[in-house]
Amino acid sequence: MPIPVTISMDVVDAGSWWRTCLSLYKQKRRWAWGVENFPLVLRGFLRNKKIPLYDKCRHAFKLLEGHVTWAALPFLLTFVGWLPAILSGREFSNTVLYFHSGRVTQTIFSLSSLVVLGTVILSTRLLPPKRKKFNLFWNVIHSLEWLLVPVILLFLSALPALDAQTRLMSGRYMEFWVSDKRRSKTS
Repeated sequence: MPIPVTISMDVVDAGSWWRTCLSLYKQKRRWAWGVENFPLVLRGFLRNKKIPLYDKCRHAFKLLEGHVTWAALPFLLTFVGWLPAILSGREFSNTVLYFHSGRVTQTIFSLSSLVVLGTVILSTRLLPPKRKKFNLFWNVIHSLEWLLVPVILLFLSALPALDAQTRLMSGRYMEFWVSDKRRSKTS
């Protein structure tokens, strides 16, 4: 049974499309800077004798793994299929594994495309009814926006996280920056 809940959120909006993307990039980079808290969490875990060792290890791993995969996983998913062809030597290129690696990669990405298609269908079914009716053309366009998810993950999620983590490792600290936000006129 649906429960109506009032939600009010500000959305990054810097006036133009390009400036909004840049502002969103900076916002995600600021969020990814949170990996700096990892040593503080570990220090707190080492000092606290009341938390079981298993819970300490589990929470520390989840925190570190979340930040590492945020920065690395979209790059791996995008480029890992090309690695055997680029990095393989002459001996490996004559093997059965090399011959079938393209087909295996294609099968994996085809199956993941089915999952994305299922997500598109499920998300359109779960959304509340629209106030304004759109024609079939705009509904198709909105569904095709899901094809941009890999690009958005790479450039507006993984790249800012990698940028923040690289800045932290090299000692180039960031200042606090507030992203440009606007509220819609209807709220």
